Amino acid sequence: VTQDAVKRKEIIEKYYFTKQKFLTVFPDNSGTVFYPSGNPAIVLSSHEPGKTCYIIYDDTDDSPNTLAIFSSDSHGACYHDNRSIRLAINPLGGVLLDSDGHRKKKWCWKDFTQTHIHAPPIQPIVISLSKYLSLRVNSQENISLQFSCLKKNARFNVGVKMKVVSNEKIPKHRQDDDVIYLKDMQVYIRSLYARIDNVFKYAKSSKLSKIPLPDFISKKMEKRSIQGQPLMPISGKNKSETTNETTFPAVTVT
Repeated sequence: VTQDAVKRKEIIEKYYFTKQKFLTVFPDNSGTVFYPSGNPAIVLSSHEPGKTCYIIYDDTDDSPNTLAIFSSDSHGACYHDNRSIRLAINPLGGVLLDSDGHRKKKWCWKDFTQTHIHAPPIQPIVISLSKYLSLRVNSQENISLQFSCLKKNARFNVGVKMKVVSNEKIPKHRQDDDVIYLKDMQVYIRSLYARIDNVFKYAKSSKLSKIPLPDFISKKMEKRSIQGQPLMPISGKNKSETTNETTFPAVTVT
């Protein structure tokens, strides 16, 4: 079952081979995907035409936990087993966290100054929400939520294609202090290695101090300087100086 089938504007009902209901979707796009136990796995709530909210639950008879939630305005979140935020997205970007709340990845969907589209860092993000549920984040408009159980499959695209109406309302991108620090240290350490290598190769040369650094290091140092971010010396950086981030609150179902 895919969202293309839902567009036919008719009530869709599917069943497991055990005769237990698998899925019900109504013409307004509201509906429910069920576990074999009869508990709801995915609840689709359509509060107005074209706007659907997806709420994903675990397979628990009493007080099921919310595994994830996504809305049609490009907001969403997934949760770890300890109820801490695992993934949070909004119209501007997203962040991936570990179970202790430490950031693993952070990205912007689009660079509004260069009109360049960004997918999540390095490769798509794949999250196993449960034994039957998985999420794959490819881009802002391509976020696939899939439920597979007893040879039945339901797939929903919870991503949204956003259009920029006014750049004036978009907050200016501010690079994280930690990212700037790591980039500086990377170039700084490479320059140290290059100088140490020169000492071993030309220890007896009278012009040792005048030997230039490799071009790729010099270019990186020059680029950082042009960006107004001169290289930092290695020093005790206060890690308590964190950036201001807005994430979704943890969800507790009672």
